[in-house]
Amino acid sequence: MVFNSKVSEMKTVPLISLIDSQGRQAVADKIGCHLTLVNQVISKKREVYAVVDESGDVIDHCYEVRDFPNKRISNAKKKKTSVVGSN
Repeated sequence: MVFNSKVSEMKTVPLISLIDSQGRQAVADKIGCHLTLVNQVISKKREVYAVVDESGDVIDHCYEVRDFPNKRISNAKKKKTSVVGSN
């Protein structure tokens, strides 16, 4: 038995570039999310990437790149950390 399956190449592109070329609603439909989520990505300038097939028509998945730790450290915690570190 011989299987003839075509392996398609996937590429990673910024979600913003897909939105610019295809439009907000089309990208939201391909991802399977609400338009408000796509608008939030744009307004908050989040670093989101989409993994698409070679034609760019099928979005396999998306992911976001964030700094670690992704929470701001309060001044009280900064002071507590510096006191512990100086002992």
